[in-house]
Amino acid sequence: MAALLAAAPAFAAGAAPPHQAWSFAGPTGHYDPATLQHGFRIYADVCAGCHSLNELHFENLAGIGLSAADIRRIAATHTIPDGTDAAGQPKTRSARPDDAIPDPFPSPAAAAQALGGVPPDLSHITMTHRGGPDWIAAFLTGFVPPPPGVTVPPGRFYNRFLRTGVTAMPPVVASADDARAVTTFLQWSADPHLNARHRLGYAGLAYFAFLAALASALKRRIWKQPRR
Repeated sequence: MAALLAAAPAFAAGAAPPHQAWSFAGPTGHYDPATLQHGFRIYADVCAGCHSLNELHFENLAGIGLSAADIRRIAATHTIPDGTDAAGQPKTRSARPDDAIPDPFPSPAAAAQALGGVPPDLSHITMTHRGGPDWIAAFLTGFVPPPPGVTVPPGRFYNRFLRTGVTAMPPVVASADDARAVTTFLQWSADPHLNARHRLGYAGLAYFAFLAALASALKRRIWKQPRR
């Protein structure tokens, strides 16, 4: 990523994200399990340290093709609050598949103190952010040197797809492919039932096509002119 930044030309802030072709777009759209799993690994490795996925439970990861054993292993790497002990002290336990994926910070105040702001939850970010998946992927790859005359404060970074141009988030993905993979995973997080919905739609269309063909055949049989 550092090499990409060094080689990139300067751009003005607020650029419109380029339209991209997504596997999940359109009436025949679908999610590719390999891409979803790649995207989840990127989220877990580089995004989860700051951003939450409050709407997801570990067991939901079966929807991206992970096995029950994989899900148990991933959950066990996290700890979650588990009430208090006999002395009234907070205690924790290893997460289980039916637990929600825990926030990286115990509270918004703790996140603000550590990062200077509260990072947004990513559960529905591709649905709620103007520009959707195109903007998310563009933002992740939009870190470039600031244009001449633009000063970026220490600890901040210039991104050409932000209206203000400046963000506290550093570059976190190494390639456009990684950006597309994690964006696809976040789209699945926002709309996890797309594959099932489209399969049901195809089945419904096939059923109605069969009924239409049957009705047409019956009509021809009933209204067939008798031979003289």
